Amino acid sequence: MRCETLVKYISNFNEIEKMFEDKLKSAWASPKSDDEVRKIREEKAKLYKIGVRSIPISNFFAEKLYETMVLFIGNFTATEVERPDLVPITRGVGEYVTFRIVVKAEVWSLYCSERDVRKMAELCRQVVKDVRANNFFEEIYSCELDRFEN
Repeated sequence: MRCETLVKYISNFNEIEKMFEDKLKSAWASPKSDDEVRKIREEKAKLYKIGVRSIPISNFFAEKLYETMVLFIGNFTATEVERPDLVPITRGVGEYVTFRIVVKAEVWSLYCSERDVRKMAELCRQVVKDVRANNFFEEIYSCELDRFEN
C-alpha cells in the first residue's frame, strides 16, 4: 500500500547562509554573542523560502523511517559535553543538525553538531536532494535506515 508524504526543504538555504556568513563569524567573537547570534538566526529565518514536494512512498517505508527517527532521537546521548544533563551549546561556525518528529502529541527534537548524527543528516539530505531531482528510490534509503537500528 502506498501513501503520499510531503518533503519540505529550504529552497534558498545556501544563498541565505552565504549572505550571513561574515555577520555570524563576527557575532561569535563578540562578548554578547548569544544575543547577537539569536538575532541573526531570527533575521535569517524570515528570509528562508520553504519548498514542498509530494511523493508517493510505501506504508512500510513510512513506518520504518518514523520508527528509526523515534529511536534515533530517543536514544541519543550527548558524548561531547562534560555534563550530558545540559543541552550542549556549540560555538563557532560549523554544521548543525536539527531532527524533529511527532510522537503521540509531542514534538521531539534533537539539535546538535555531534559527529554521530552526521550519517543521519547525510541520509536526510540525500533524500531531499533525490526528491528534488525526481530520483527517489525508497529501497536505497530503507537499507541505510537498517544501519541505525544497530
